[in-house]
Amino acid sequence: MASKKATVKATVKVPAATKMGCPTKYKPEYCDMLIEHMRGGYSATSFAGVVGVAVSTIWQWVSDNEDFSAAKKRGEALLELFYIKMGMDLARGMYTNGNATAWIYLTKNLIKWTDRTDLKITGDFFTNSEAKKDHDLLQAVDRKDLIRLVKKQAG
Repeated sequence: MASKKATVKATVKVPAATKMGCPTKYKPEYCDMLIEHMRGGYSATSFAGVVGVAVSTIWQWVSDNEDFSAAKKRGEALLELFYIKMGMDLARGMYTNGNATAWIYLTKNLIKWTDRTDLKITGDFFTNSEAKKDHDLLQAVDRKDLIRLVKKQAG
């Protein structure tokens, strides 16, 4: 007669997954440091150079830490205030060697200001059909032709 072999079922507990990689270099005091850094006119990304991490690490901290994210938002407001004050001082002639072109470049790149080149109006705001016809006519006319026509009639 054949003998039966006993089988044993074992349950092995696997520890919970742990994060791989280097431990974070984030420190809570970076929140205040970031705010002060941006108050001085510097970007959040340039803060990476101050604390010695990659720019992608800064964005990861923003994503992972509510306090750091809030500090970045506060810093963005202070950064914009810095450049508004600088622009106003530049306009008032308070800088003897001020450079308006550099200021424009900085505001466009750091705080995403832009020149308004096109104003798009949407929605039905016409109160009568004549206004709608005038609008449609103006949209169909080439702007250069319109400028020439106005200059011709004025001159």
